[in-house]
Amino acid sequence: MFDISRQYHSNILDPRTALVVLFVIGSLFVFYISLYAECAYFALLFLLFFINSNVKSLLYFSLLFLFFAAFEVFLKTYAFNQEIAGLFYICRRFLLVIMAGKYALNSIVSGSLIASLEKMKMPYSFVIIVFIMFRFFPTLVEDFTNLKKAMRARNIYHGYQDFLIRPFQIIKNVITPLLYMSSRLADDLTVAGLVKGVDSRGRKKRYKEPSLKMFDYLVYAYLFAVIVFL
Repeated sequence: MFDISRQYHSNILDPRTALVVLFVIGSLFVFYISLYAECAYFALLFLLFFINSNVKSLLYFSLLFLFFAAFEVFLKTYAFNQEIAGLFYICRRFLLVIMAGKYALNSIVSGSLIASLEKMKMPYSFVIIVFIMFRFFPTLVEDFTNLKKAMRARNIYHGYQDFLIRPFQIIKNVITPLLYMSSRLADDLTVAGLVKGVDSRGRKKRYKEPSLKMFDYLVYAYLFAVIVFL
């Protein structure tokens, strides 16, 4: 169902630091920040993806960010339609949030996440919710990939246009299996969390206790500097 032996390239950040990065960058929609600040956040994410050896995603996001930034500057410089420039601005904000979310999902190991949240004295109900959330979406994407392979083996192909042309076929072949997978996946992840002892009230012994390292403090200092000075 879901691969609990999934390998992560590098877990250089403490899960708490990865969550802070996700929270700070996710708050970009609330506050206005300059292009320099966006570039600073992108530089941090670029470094994290590079350390994580996720080169394919790094190149893809880098090209998109440069494309959105260059077109916004071009449209504002030559006084074209400002609404279109604003659209590129919003897309760039979304891209940073997606990058931060992808890094958090790919780098945070569930066991370390649980240990970090428990160390912060978080309620057990909240720990279970966060555990399920961080394992649900990657596993659902994996199941959707397997679903597409199964449909391809039966010579069933669907494009984006089929959502309008053949909606009932989409409901039958895609949406219904995904809903069933989602329901079963939520139950399986809940059981997996209970097996890991998330709801245990006693003191737990772990192979590796989470701790903040020098790199985590450097990330905190970098985020603080960007927020204050940019």
